[in-house]
Amino acid sequence: MPGGFGFEPVAEPQSGCEGCELVQVQVIHRHGARTLWAPLDCWAAAPSGPPEMPQFQCDLPFSIGTGRSRHRLQKHYLTAGNCGTGSLLGQAERQFQQLAEALNRSYGELSWWGEEATRLYSCDNERNLGSLDLLSSFLFPRSLQATVNTMPPKEDPFQLPGRIATSPCDGSVLPTLKEIRAERPFRDFAARWKSQANVTWNHMLYDCVLSARCAGVRLPESISEELADEALAWGFRQQLAAVFHSNWTTWAASKAWHAVVEQMRNASEKGWPRLAIWSTHDSTMIYMLHALQAWDRIWPGYATAVVLELYASGSELFVRMVRDGKPLVLSSCDHKVLCPWPRFLHMVHSTVPPCDMLPPAVDGAERVEQAAPLPMGSALGVAALGTSAAFLAALLAAARRRGQRQVLAEALL
Repeated sequence: MPGGFGFEPVAEPQSGCEGCELVQVQVIHRHGARTLWAPLDCWAAAPSGPPEMPQFQCDLPFSIGTGRSRHRLQKHYLTAGNCGTGSLLGQAERQFQQLAEALNRSYGELSWWGEEATRLYSCDNERNLGSLDLLSSFLFPRSLQATVNTMPPKEDPFQLPGRIATSPCDGSVLPTLKEIRAERPFRDFAARWKSQANVTWNHMLYDCVLSARCAGVRLPESISEELADEALAWGFRQQLAAVFHSNWTTWAASKAWHAVVEQMRNASEKGWPRLAIWSTHDSTMIYMLHALQAWDRIWPGYATAVVLELYASGSELFVRMVRDGKPLVLSSCDHKVLCPWPRFLHMVHSTVPPCDMLPPAVDGAERVEQAAPLPMGSALGVAALGTSAAFLAALLAAARRRGQRQVLAEALL
């Protein structure tokens, strides 16, 4: 999770597509290292004490301007560490420098590689806008004055919730989440968390542990390493329940994919943009990859990216997806790396709205929500998210041996 891994040159462009022309590159990246994204009640020093958060140090400036000012006004928080909600940490600068270096090594020799051919998009918050600013400044070191496209969060197809817990049809709670809360190992963990952290467990509290460890911030002495590992395991499992036990996240990601496809059409038909960059979140990247059955079940680290390449060969178009330097094999494209344009469009546009999957009412009876799992999730996900105490013990032991980046990978293998 700290980032710094996977910053490799993208696999050689046109590899496996001899005679093809690289028409467009799109980069979908996660923001850099940050503070807590929300004012979570992480822990308290005593049962009756006020909730506390990790003590971050934020040393990256955030500039304010109207576009006409001669000054670069910088924001300063009158809080501990000069940190706001979701502020970027200092590590983010190096993370995006590494990502830019990898992208430039792969595409920098292209005649059209430059800011003039680039379209920028960011979710409308400081960590995403700041991340896009860092990446673009390292990609194109010259003075860059560009427009960053964005939308209000409720309308933004890339601003997806970290966890989808209720049905988009009737608002009912995902049954898997109820089952998790009823499990004895989970109830035992929640009781230990309450006794050591002095706050009631909420699934988002796993971010307190994760962000603190990624930033090198010490956890309270009352919280053992074993309990912190369990918090990550249970938090990830609750967070991903809808991914593996419904089609809700696939439907949520469909609008983002439609936006990506629109830019591919623009490049092939109008010649612009040649480079499109989307600054978004880990959950969005997971949902988008899983929707195409292309997620490797490893949580996207800070500043990591998925790159989409659009190739032309005569009148035919092909799409290749690359994650952290490695081409992805798409099962829906006959398990090939290069996906023909019609097949790729079919994958993107074949998502069925969840409510349309419900059986029709019979004799006035109410329809019952039955969210159909995705092909990838039905066998792998359901079987992998085991419920036994032995499963959790093995997972946590592996997490301590391999480091926190592997927690989710172990949970889903």
